[in-house]
Amino acid sequence: MRRPAWRSAIAKDAAGREELDHLRAGRDLLADRLAHLVGTIRYAPNLKTVSSGGGDAAPRCHNPWALDEALLDRTTELDHHRAVRAEVAHRGDAGAQRRARVAEGFERRERVGLADLGAEVRLAVEREMTVAIDHPGHHERTGRGCDLGALALRGLRDRVPLTDPKDVAALDDDRSIRHRSRAIEQAVDLEDSPHPAGQYRPPMPNALIDRLRARGFVPPDYEGGGLVNVAATVLDVLGIRDETDPPPLRALEPSLREGVRQVVVVLADGLGLAQLRALRATGDMPFVASIVDRAERHDHAQLIEATTIFPSTTAAAITTLNTARTPQEHGNLAYFIWLEEFAQVTQMLRWGPAVTRRGSYFDDRRIDPREYVKVPSVHGRLRERGGESWVIEPEIFRGEAMTRMHAAEAGFAAYYLPSSMSVRLRDLLQQRPWGDAPGYVYAYWAGIDSVAHVSGPQSADHATEAALFDKALERAVGSRPPGDTLIILTADHGHAFTDPDRLIDLVGDEQLRSLLRNPIAGEPRLAFLHTDQADRVKQHLERRYPDAFFFLDREEAIAAGLFGRGAPGIARQRIGEVLAMLGGDRAASIVKVDGQTFRHRGSHGGMSAEEMQIPVLAWRA
Repeated sequence: MRRPAWRSAIAKDAAGREELDHLRAGRDLLADRLAHLVGTIRYAPNLKTVSSGGGDAAPRCHNPWALDEALLDRTTELDHHRAVRAEVAHRGDAGAQRRARVAEGFERRERVGLADLGAEVRLAVEREMTVAIDHPGHHERTGRGCDLGALALRGLRDRVPLTDPKDVAALDDDRSIRHRSRAIEQAVDLEDSPHPAGQYRPPMPNALIDRLRARGFVPPDYEGGGLVNVAATVLDVLGIRDETDPPPLRALEPSLREGVRQVVVVLADGLGLAQLRALRATGDMPFVASIVDRAERHDHAQLIEATTIFPSTTAAAITTLNTARTPQEHGNLAYFIWLEEFAQVTQMLRWGPAVTRRGSYFDDRRIDPREYVKVPSVHGRLRERGGESWVIEPEIFRGEAMTRMHAAEAGFAAYYLPSSMSVRLRDLLQQRPWGDAPGYVYAYWAGIDSVAHVSGPQSADHATEAALFDKALERAVGSRPPGDTLIILTADHGHAFTDPDRLIDLVGDEQLRSLLRNPIAGEPRLAFLHTDQADRVKQHLERRYPDAFFFLDREEAIAAGLFGRGAPGIARQRIGEVLAMLGGDRAASIVKVDGQTFRHRGSHGGMSAEEMQIPVLAWRA
């Protein structure tokens, strides 16, 4: 791409929006705002997309991402240019999408490779450009096929063709980037991307995923093998899933779906796949073991090895089941979250101050919890289509924020003792209050998670609680032959054993606190650190707790799709710039509740196999 030389361009406000007339505006936009503001970047004086063929690609829409010779100036040269033109348009149905037009007025025509960019700009550019979201046919729907075309930038100094996705991934080793020119295959602003259901493929840069897997971590699967796909399956089987939803479980056998009139999802909180297998082997869950035996014989049953969402925690997982949306979409990203709306760390099940055991912001009747709901519930959608849903939970959950926000449209069948959960489920299946309409029942059992925290996931207490759950489930559905009901037993997460004597006291780390903008949030296995000094935070933690943490950059994690799909604005507010993840038998104290530090023998929230892998056991009854 050729650039005319000119010197004294003035930053223009082409659409009545903010002027960017600053000596360092070019670098600042690239380094700090690229992933937030840039949809399609275009160069040339007329601000139209120019192809390598030298033609005007914007009007004709001929392969605008075939820029074989796209160029970038060095950051040292950007300092000499005041000319940055940015136009950010609001989102709209007719394709009025956010656009940015940058880097007008380059003084020289020399070609440089991406490797010549300074580290700060280079990383921002790579993180933005390595997003690879497939949008086949999107231009027909929005009328902006040219605008959604990818911008291909090739490092021309080395002239090395790069075709492996690993070559365009955001690398974890910053030093390795500066020695490589690379092709950037597509630039997409995640915040502007509508992610139609048919293209529900969150980007997973190979470098990051490979780093995680090399350490034994298990990334989430939102594409057909995860908890969000269980919720999508409920919608699909009942005939109300649409193009905005994630795909259903890809491995579910068609015979288990045929002729289904109602669906039951039983959530055993904290019953990870490894725990279920161990309990089956020891004979502590004979009824569930009999269903697994049926699955192995393909006798109207199937066991699917799935993953939960990330972070692997109840607040995020239950919201996902109630909405068929990923954590990035619904915003309930962790058990403890810094909420700007209330200017404090919040416990997200009850939406109340994290430092106390009781209380919700919604106890104040002037505050409507519905104002904080980001996505609709599956219960409301089912009701709109003439169906009916029921939630079976402890009575104390009836007025809890989570229920009021994401299950208000469902009937509430309460129980006071866990053993009564089976009675409520059996009664609903016998009475079928939904009649001939589609019916959905969600039943929740809390005890396995509670005892795993206190005693550990391999303890005798854990096995006893699992046995009680097994018996309750058998009493509810054990005598029902295969029929028109699809039952799915699953979990929100598993548990990793954690040694309370090796607890890392982050909340008491004064030096760490001095580097943070807000108090610590997140999970005992995944700390959310809000900071303006990310490098210093990581250096401090590595120096004080050597080899304990695996660090994730917020933008890297979002770009990798770890939190799911959708606009990342709410996630950026709530996650924090640095994510410090623990593995092995380590956990951290991140919040003191009523002055107490929890010393758990079972923890979750991280990405170990024990935490992430969950069973999806489906059978007909």
